[in-house]
Amino acid sequence: MKTQEELMNKYMNIVKKELWKDNTKRQERARKECAHIVEFSNGNMVVLEKPTLKKDFCFGMGMCGNYTQNELSDAENAAEIARKNTDYFIEENMKQIDLKMDALNEALNNNLECYIFKISGDLMNYSVVEIGNNPIYAPYRWKGLSCVQKLSNDDILLLLTGFEEVKKLFRKRLNTYLKRYGLNKINVWTFCRN
Repeated sequence: MKTQEELMNKYMNIVKKELWKDNTKRQERARKECAHIVEFSNGNMVVLEKPTLKKDFCFGMGMCGNYTQNELSDAENAAEIARKNTDYFIEENMKQIDLKMDALNEALNNNLECYIFKISGDLMNYSVVEIGNNPIYAPYRWKGLSCVQKLSNDDILLLLTGFEEVKKLFRKRLNTYLKRYGLNKINVWTFCRN
């Protein structure tokens, strides 16, 4: 099993030689956005990107420009929680990882399917889809993609393990952000839905 450093070197070789040959800014961006690299049993790999830090929280009320006093009160209460509760901030930010992990767990339970497809060299991307959107039933969705393969449960477990690492790193990043800024730099507002 290769280390993350070895996998990063392999990934950056693909980025520099095949994806962004003459664009050093894009190469550096690809390196910075990489949180973890998962290598599958066949040598293919998938890059898990760093999650984005969510600092904007908006809460809607009503519909078609109308709202009740209760809807206004609910939206204001939710906004107040977002302004003051660090646990809310962490939970909302972690949702982007949790949703991906939930989908992979659904694939393990055979409620969804997980496929990989080639980007370049050994570099792949993955997609979790409903069974009706797989390459057999919906080939138009996969047109133009090469080396499409269904992932085994063992490889799905590798992806889940990779996301656990991403989750740990992101939680650390969130805690560092909160120590430095608290909730002072987040944007919270309410709005009337159209």
